[in-house]
Amino acid sequence: MKTDSMGKGERRKRDFLATASALFASKGYTATTIQDILDQLGCTKGSFYHHFSSKLDLLLGLAAEQAGLAYREYMRTALHSGGTDSLNALLRAASLLDQRHLTLHQAQAQLTDAYEGMALQAAMYQAVYTAFFPAFASLMHSLRREDLASFVSEDELQLALRGFLTACPLLLGTDSPGLLRALRLQTERALGLPAHSLRILGQEELLSLREGLRR
Repeated sequence: MKTDSMGKGERRKRDFLATASALFASKGYTATTIQDILDQLGCTKGSFYHHFSSKLDLLLGLAAEQAGLAYREYMRTALHSGGTDSLNALLRAASLLDQRHLTLHQAQAQLTDAYEGMALQAAMYQAVYTAFFPAFASLMHSLRREDLASFVSEDELQLALRGFLTACPLLLGTDSPGLLRALRLQTERALGLPAHSLRILGQEELLSLREGLRR
């Protein structure tokens, strides 16, 4: 009985996340109310507050869920050829710079409260880092054995991935064409990779994401 009850609770939580994600995408985070979500699902406020303390808390949960989904999708489609192609695929997935995650980036852009904006960014950052770092570290050790990377310790890898994840949201906030190139160069140097080995994503893809944020 206890297991069934927990299962139902988890399913209800996922229902809230899925419904909120759809409403945030169609109406925008700011314009969507908790009542909108309740009306869509046909449930009570008590059910909502059993799982989330606020609309922001739900958004933070959505950020964590999407980070996990990004990691599972990466693992499902991960390149097994080795080399820097695999690293590019991992960093691309970890960046969350993808149309599938545009709702989160739109919500980030709509948050005018400094605390809420920082809370969302921190939640996205920590969830992605926690999900991806073990695979990232394993891949980097493999690249070092192939003499394609140069680093001394895991601390360097932690700093490199944290720096990369911190910089990724900045790519959406400016039209500077040189920022993506700078991020590639900085990450290559931090990991001791050959020059021009990182692509991560294309400039055209980045421009498309920026346009999506403006809609």
